[in-house]
Amino acid sequence: MIYTIEFGKLKAMLIDFVNEGSDGCYFLRMVGDEPTVNAIWARLSSRETRGKAWSSGLHIQIPGRSYPEYAALMKGVTYKTVRSRLPSGMIDLALVHPRLTVAEDDEAGFFVLSYVDGVPAGFFDRLNCTLTIPLQAEWGPWLWELGRQPVTRWLLETKTSRSKDQAEEQVHLVEKSFLPITMMKSLGNVRCFSVRTHGDYQATWLEIIRDQLALGIPMQKKGKTFQADPWMLEEKEGTHCLRAGDEVLIQAPSLNYALTWAKEHLGVKFLIWNVPVKSIHKKRAGIEAGPLCSIK
Repeated sequence: MIYTIEFGKLKAMLIDFVNEGSDGCYFLRMVGDEPTVNAIWARLSSRETRGKAWSSGLHIQIPGRSYPEYAALMKGVTYKTVRSRLPSGMIDLALVHPRLTVAEDDEAGFFVLSYVDGVPAGFFDRLNCTLTIPLQAEWGPWLWELGRQPVTRWLLETKTSRSKDQAEEQVHLVEKSFLPITMMKSLGNVRCFSVRTHGDYQATWLEIIRDQLALGIPMQKKGKTFQADPWMLEEKEGTHCLRAGDEVLIQAPSLNYALTWAKEHLGVKFLIWNVPVKSIHKKRAGIEAGPLCSIK
């Protein structure tokens, strides 16, 4: 599909466009004759249009749609301009937000541009640099695939409730969904992805790795008790008690609560399976074995 970007009576072909709403875009690539491209570039770069897509005067016409997209650059950002002259004499110009470059990667994550359907070039190396979790290069394909799928996790959150003018803190088990890699709105053949790696998202990446590799302590089920020496998890009268040897670590209202507590407070993930431990080791070698309870 061919798009056009217009400024007054000036028109150029819009090749690619990655937008972030009315505050400004991340990537814009256009082709046209040199005077037109220069004029549109100057308008985009001017202070008066920064962060004001709706009033910038720059319109992107969308075939089959009655209203256009609007284009602007973000305030206070120095975009990289990449310009080349085509054999036809036209100018191919791209404006690139610095967040799309490796130099801007940090612990919060990064943005990556791609023109391919598979794993973008440099994805694994950039993820490996921003995550504090040690990674292996051969994990790259499934990290990319699983990172673009929602990951549901159980978390323990403290909430404050009030009764008779008194504040009381209670810990609740909550279920939340996280999507580490999201695709941003774009036009053209380019695709832009935001890869998040901080806070809850770093913990989500760790869950992805643990689940994929079946990393954790497998516990065998015996009646209402799960065991993995020296750990034992047993249910009595609706309460799930987690022990380490003779020490009671927690008495929880549910199995999910107990396992989530162990993961958050002890850094231990227990694997609860409905098959013998030998089968769990086979799963690690690539043979499937179904879980009885999988805690995210």
